[in-house]
This record gives sequence, C-alpha cells and structure tokens, in this order.
Amino acid sequence: MGVTGYETYVEDGNTIYFGSENDHIESGPKYKWITISDKSDKVKFQEDLKDHQEGRTNFPTFYLDAARSGVEKWVVDMSAMTCIYLDKTGKILVVETIPVP
Repeated sequence: MGVTGYETYVEDGNTIYFGSENDHIESGPKYKWITISDKSDKVKFQEDLKDHQEGRTNFPTFYLDAARSGVEKWVVDMSAMTCIYLDKTGKILVVETIPVP
C-alpha cells in the first residue's frame, strides 16, 4: 500500500494510514488512554511543539502536552506535505509544512 497520508489520535496513539486506492489500515492503540482537554490552547501547543521539535521533550511528553492543549489528532497529507493539528471540534490549531530533505 502506498501511504498517501495518516491520522494519529492523541488519546491512545492509534494511527490510521490511508493508501492511494482508498484503502486504509489502523495501527491500533499504542499507549494508555489519556484525556484530551475540551479547551484548546493554540499558543501553548505551538510552544510545546517547538520545544519537542528542538529536542527539549521526548515523544511521550509531547503526547501529554498535546492532550493538555486540546489536540485531538494530527493529519499528515503526503501529497501536500503538511501536518495539521486539530482539536476535538475540528478546529485547526497548527498547520506545518513537512520539510523535504
């Protein structure tokens, strides 16, 4: 399956991978279930994301920070080379361009 994108859910780490033929496969839960804040905090999440990308936090910490900031999931589109972080209402908190090496 050629992966065209994926969605990762913060509450348990489940990731759904999408293919070019409208097929998909799920990873299943990877982590103990955590509660996602009902109130999103875009500014705090941007700070936490920057800290993580600069190596100041590990991945489990990033997951907890995302949950506290109300991030329900992130959606990666391999064609557009974007990663979009969304809250529980579907509101976009951050859109990143994935760098091409």
